[in-house]
Amino acid sequence: MIQIPTTELEFVDAFEKTPRDERFAYKLNKPIVSSMFLFTLTFLGAMGMFWSEVQPSTPIIIAMVVTGAICVIGVFTILFLWRTFARRSGVILLDDALVWMDKTEVHHLRWNELTAEKFGTALEGAASNHGTLRFGSTEDSKALTIYTPYMRINHSALTLGILLRIKELDSDTGDTKES
Repeated sequence: MIQIPTTELEFVDAFEKTPRDERFAYKLNKPIVSSMFLFTLTFLGAMGMFWSEVQPSTPIIIAMVVTGAICVIGVFTILFLWRTFARRSGVILLDDALVWMDKTEVHHLRWNELTAEKFGTALEGAASNHGTLRFGSTEDSKALTIYTPYMRINHSALTLGILLRIKELDSDTGDTKES
């Protein structure tokens, strides 16, 4: 049985030991990433065409080079940040708890704290929370990011896994009440 991790190293170790169908890694959203690269290349191509049509003068050339450099650096910075977030984050369905790490913080929610109603409320709020499931009250909520424009997790498999765990817990507690 895997203990609930509290640090980044413990989470990575638990993630590797957890069966594949009970762990979920983030992936970059390839269509958006490809679109960003295509937009950048199109923008730079348009700037090159404009430059070839205009009489080359030093102020225009400097402005175009600076604008192009800012655009390229900005796109690569955004992609690097989201790639880093995606590689340093994940979700694990342990026997005792739902555990997730975002960047360097490890969060967990014990299964006995999570009911189908609370999970349904979190799912309903995910659209207005920009793809984030919020568990708990607003001042003391735990946030689990499901998707952003740049990255996503296989949320249908995750949702099904969580619901199955909640159902298992409900049926276990129901069996003990009847005995």
